[in-house]
Amino acid sequence: MENITAYVRWRGDIPMADDPFNDVDNVILSELGYLDLAGIVPPPLKEPRIGAATRGVTIKEAQRLYEQSADTRRRLAPASSADQLLKSLAASRRFSSIVLSDFVEMEDDGGSLSFAAMTCRLPDGSYYICYRGTGWSIEDWRQDFMISYTRIPAQEEAYSYLAERLNEHPRRSFSIGGHSKGGNLALYAGMAADALQHRRIRRIYSNDGPGICPELRDGAGYKRALAKLTRIIPEFSIIGMLFAPDAEATIVKSTAKGVMQHDAMSWKISGTGFDKADKPSRESMRYNRIFDSWIESASMEEREAFVRDFFDALKADGAKDINDIAGGGINGFGTILMSLANSESRTKIVIKKLLGTVFSQAKTIDYKAILRTQLGIIGVAAIFLGIVFIVLPNFSYHVIGYLLLGSCIALTARQIILTALSTRADKEKKVMLLLFLAVFAVLVFLLALPSFMTAFENIMVGCVFILLAVQLFRRTLSRATWDLPKVLGLIFSIAFVLLGIGSMISPDEILYGRSIAIGFFLILLGVFLLGAEAYKNARAASHR
Repeated sequence: MENITAYVRWRGDIPMADDPFNDVDNVILSELGYLDLAGIVPPPLKEPRIGAATRGVTIKEAQRLYEQSADTRRRLAPASSADQLLKSLAASRRFSSIVLSDFVEMEDDGGSLSFAAMTCRLPDGSYYICYRGTGWSIEDWRQDFMISYTRIPAQEEAYSYLAERLNEHPRRSFSIGGHSKGGNLALYAGMAADALQHRRIRRIYSNDGPGICPELRDGAGYKRALAKLTRIIPEFSIIGMLFAPDAEATIVKSTAKGVMQHDAMSWKISGTGFDKADKPSRESMRYNRIFDSWIESASMEEREAFVRDFFDALKADGAKDINDIAGGGINGFGTILMSLANSESRTKIVIKKLLGTVFSQAKTIDYKAILRTQLGIIGVAAIFLGIVFIVLPNFSYHVIGYLLLGSCIALTARQIILTALSTRADKEKKVMLLLFLAVFAVLVFLLALPSFMTAFENIMVGCVFILLAVQLFRRTLSRATWDLPKVLGLIFSIAFVLLGIGSMISPDEILYGRSIAIGFFLILLGVFLLGAEAYKNARAASHR
């Protein structure tokens, strides 16, 4: 079976009375947390009371109401297909009668709180609390990183939400879970629950969610939570391995590649459970070793400074979510890098430690072999050229223009000498010499003409960028699978075209900001190309 959508089609006619709630059902309900159900699923009572009747709507009714207002609903990451999942659930016997209630969504203006949760009443009378994971907001992502050094407000709200539901339904049992950050909130709520509350918790589900920072774990509560924890991670897991608890994980195969396996909609199903793998992928384990070594070397204060400065840098160009960063183009990336460069010293120390950790984990890489490859040479050249653009923003175009024109003059002079020394017939030799001398004279004249040089430099740089875009685009499309390198290759191709067009649109002037932006972009490209070659080299070494 391919994924959870296929599971719903295949198992949807089997009620939970015949086949009880399982791990796959948990993932399905956790994905519903990404839907904007405000105004459809009723909120909690303002004054919760013991034994209050469940107020809610069935999944079938929620889908009908959602479809009526789908055009005005927000699309929340990463489950872009969650609305289609809701439609499939509403048409199934297994899920359609589940009652959704107590929908909560909280966000403050300062960005310190982003929390959403919902309660699902299952056919057997028990409840499943679903905590929403990470959305597109930069502040939402900031909170994910904040768990490395402090308790976040969303964690406190997760426990309060659980405590209220337990008080309202004192004779019912609960399972709690979520995907990504939602899994962390479920684990925290289970850890914060006291012994009496904990007895009524059936299971705690963390679906590729990060764990609890070791410095912030509550000893007794944490042990109780681990005893009921079900961890589910894909083969390539980064988020779910952060502060990973000492609890066995179910490792799931996925239809996606690399980091895209974080999307639970891609997880493979086998029968009533997941299609399991024996262990995480080699690449995932490598990245997690890097993170573990880095985080252990950084103090809590250094982690805090890094998270603050890094996410402030992401917002430096006015971006509010991840899409804004991507849409900001090369100027936006330049602003981010400039902001990080001006960050406080503790942030730079943490970045230095990260780079040191990466290098220490890369001892198996043959760097000389990388520099002998075509991409390795281009990567080094891109970094060098990027530095030229940044260090000499007002003269970088001139450097490139004079180098190109100087090269043409040198090649023409060489042809003149070779022609003069050749054994050609006198008439043919004279014609060739006159032709090359004319070209030489024109090139020398243009070299001494500043107004021409400015236009020539912009046009030549634009042509180079467009040619590079074409070459990179062809190479990227030749990759058989859609993975992170392919996506980044396409992004760089588009950026090259935009930079080339930008240079040609205003050929009569050199723009300082454009030079800086191009410089940062070229450095990023060079790092990307060298990283791609290093990754291939490391993979080859790990298989030897």
